[in-house]
Amino acid sequence: MVTFYEILPNPAGKDSQNEWIKLYNSSDQAINISGWKIKDASGKTFVFSQKEIDSKSFLTVFSGQTKISLNNDGDKLFLYDQNNNLADEASYNFNVSEGAVLPRKDNLFISGQNTILKENQLSSKQIDKVQQTVPASQRLAGQANVLNNKPSAQNLIIGVTIAFVLSLVFIIIIKKLLSINED
Repeated sequence: MVTFYEILPNPAGKDSQNEWIKLYNSSDQAINISGWKIKDASGKTFVFSQKEIDSKSFLTVFSGQTKISLNNDGDKLFLYDQNNNLADEASYNFNVSEGAVLPRKDNLFISGQNTILKENQLSSKQIDKVQQTVPASQRLAGQANVLNNKPSAQNLIIGVTIAFVLSLVFIIIIKKLLSINED
């Protein structure tokens, strides 16, 4: 079953190319979504051409591709299969802060964590590739370090320890060299 998973209606920077809609295939088999449609409340429609979503995988489509602009103060999305049967729908009706990803709960997109990405950190194709190949639990756990490029406290401690040990080794070598020169 393919459903809406989460959306980014108000990205940091320019909305027109960076908004996205993420779909999830919860079934145990790949699903060909060629001919499937995403439609918003205004009737703007995007039709998928040759596309398949692997089992238990995500597919993210960006507004630059779909030409669907999500409203920052509420919208409704519909997903239709290739036979024009309604496969899913979800909506939100509140002002979305910049950078907030709206996860899905029941038939609503709810206010989510602010996960602002700086422009040019990852291209839409790179993000799509990461989201399709990394399980959600690992993606969420590693997202801060990968996307924000901030070292963890553990990495900082390891780095300081290595620097300290190397400094001690350097001091010992210098003392040995000085004692050899004095003889």
